[in-house]
Amino acid sequence: MGRDLFITFSLANLCYLRIWAALLTYTDSDAFLRKSFPTKAELLAVVLNVFVLGMVLWLVLRAARSFKADYVLRLTKAAYIVFLGFPLNSLRLALSPHVPYLANPFAFLGRQGMIVLFTIASLAVILMPRAWLDQMTRAASRILLIFSPFLLFTLGQVLWTYATCVKCDGAKPSESEPRIFSTETAETRDQPPRVLWVIFDDWDHRLTFDDRDSSLSLPEIDRFRQHSLYATRAFSPSEATFRSIPSLTTGKLVTGTTSFSPDDLLLSFADSESQVRWSVLPNVFSRAQERGFRTAVVGWALPYCRVFEKSLTFCEWWEMSAQHNSMGDTFLEILANQPRSLAEGQSFSIFENSLTATHKVRTYQEMLETARTVATRRDLNLIFLHFPVPHSPHVYNRRSGKFDLRYSTPGGYLDSLELVDRTLGELRKVMEETDTWGLTTVLLSSDHYHRNSQAIDGKTDQRVPFLLKLAHQRRGMTYERPFNTLFSQELLLSILRGRLGDAQAVVDWLDHHPSVRNTIGDGI
Repeated sequence: MGRDLFITFSLANLCYLRIWAALLTYTDSDAFLRKSFPTKAELLAVVLNVFVLGMVLWLVLRAARSFKADYVLRLTKAAYIVFLGFPLNSLRLALSPHVPYLANPFAFLGRQGMIVLFTIASLAVILMPRAWLDQMTRAASRILLIFSPFLLFTLGQVLWTYATCVKCDGAKPSESEPRIFSTETAETRDQPPRVLWVIFDDWDHRLTFDDRDSSLSLPEIDRFRQHSLYATRAFSPSEATFRSIPSLTTGKLVTGTTSFSPDDLLLSFADSESQVRWSVLPNVFSRAQERGFRTAVVGWALPYCRVFEKSLTFCEWWEMSAQHNSMGDTFLEILANQPRSLAEGQSFSIFENSLTATHKVRTYQEMLETARTVATRRDLNLIFLHFPVPHSPHVYNRRSGKFDLRYSTPGGYLDSLELVDRTLGELRKVMEETDTWGLTTVLLSSDHYHRNSQAIDGKTDQRVPFLLKLAHQRRGMTYERPFNTLFSQELLLSILRGRLGDAQAVVDWLDHHPSVRNTIGDGI
C-alpha cells in the first residue's frame, strides 16, 4: 500500500511539472513579459489537483489489484504505461522554451493525426507481449519511486513561497500604469501629418505575394498595395521579435537582449561591447514627443507601456498567449483548467480549442477594438500597432470566417494571413468612416519573416512585407532595391515632420539616405 502511494503521488506530481516550473522557478527577469506575478490561488490549485489526481490513481490501482482476472491487470498495466504520456507531455512543455522544436513537434499531423497516433500507440501497448509489458511497468515504477522525494521538495517550495512571497497576491511586476487619453481633441485641419505604423508579427512577404496559395483571398492587402509604395526586397533587422522590435523602435541594430527587470531589456549592439537599457535610448516615440507630437501604442508580447512610459500619450499592451496565463482568473477557473491543460499543448487540445488558443482569440479581439479607437483619434500623430497575427497559435478559420480552427497546424498560417487581411479591412473601414484614412500615412510591415514556412511548402525566404501609403496617395509604386527596415522610424519621423510629401520623395530618400544603404543585408 505504501509503495503504491509513493508511485501514484509521484506520478501525479510529475504530471504537473510544467505548472510547477512556471510557478516555482519564476524570477524578476521573467516578469518582463508578464502582466502579473503568479498568485497564491494558482499555488493552492495545483497542490489540490496533485492530491486529487494522486488519490484517484491510487484508488484505481487498489481496485485493479482486488480483481483476480488476468485481463484486468493487463489492461491496468497498459493504461499505466499510456498514462505516462501526461508527465512526458508536461516535461516537453517545460523544456520547450529552451528547446523550440519541442513546442509542437507533431503539428504536421493535425488533430485527427494526433488522435490516430495516440490510438495506435495505445493499441501497441495493450497488444505487446506480457513479458515486455511487465518489464516496462516495473521500470516505470522504479523511476517514479526515485522521483517521489521531489513531491516533498515541491510541497516545501510551495509552503515557503506561499509564506514569504509578498508579490504572489496578484501584484503587477511594475507600478507603471497604462497611459490614457486626455479629454481634449484636435479637430484643426492644420494639424501635422498622422502616421499609423502597423506591425503584423511573423508576416511573410513570399507567402503573401510571390508564392501566395491559390486558396487564399487577400482583397484588402491587394487593394492597399495598389495605392502604396510596395517594396519587393525588404528585410527585417532580426528573425526574432525580441531583437527586431527594439531595433525598429531605436533605429540601432540589436544583436542580443537580456531581460533583467520587469521594466526593461538590456540591449547589445553589433558595433559595441557594452549593453544599454532599452528605455534610456532615444526612440521613435521620444523623438516624436520632443517635436511636440502625441504618440500611442497598442502592443503585443512586449511591455511597451513600461519601457516607453514617459514618451507615450496612450498605451496598452497584451501578453503573449501561453499556458501559464490562460488558466483563468478565479480559483475555481484555475482549479478546473489546470487538469485540462495536461491533455493539451499550446496549439493542440482534445477539447474544442486549447486554453492558449482561447486566450489568443480574446487578446486579438481586445487589441483590435482598442486599435480601432486609437487609429481614429485625430489628436494623435504617431500610432504604433503590433498585432499577434499571423503568429501562431493559429485560431482563425478562413473557411468559416470564425475563430474555430481547432488545431494549429503549420498550414493554419494561411488562415492567419487571411486574418491579417481582415484586420487591415477593419482598420480601414473605421478610419474611412471617421475621415481619417486619407489624412494618415500608413506603414504595414513585420518584425520578421515566417520562420516555419519550410513546413508549408518547403521554402524559406527572409523578406518581410513593406507597404507605405502616404496621406492622400492615390497611385501605387514598386520599389525593387533591397533594404533593411531598420530605418523605418527615421523615415516615418521625416514624414511626420512634413519633409516627404509624396511617394517619389520617399523613393529618392530610400535611394540616397545613408541609413538605408548601410543596412542592406540578407535578413540579418
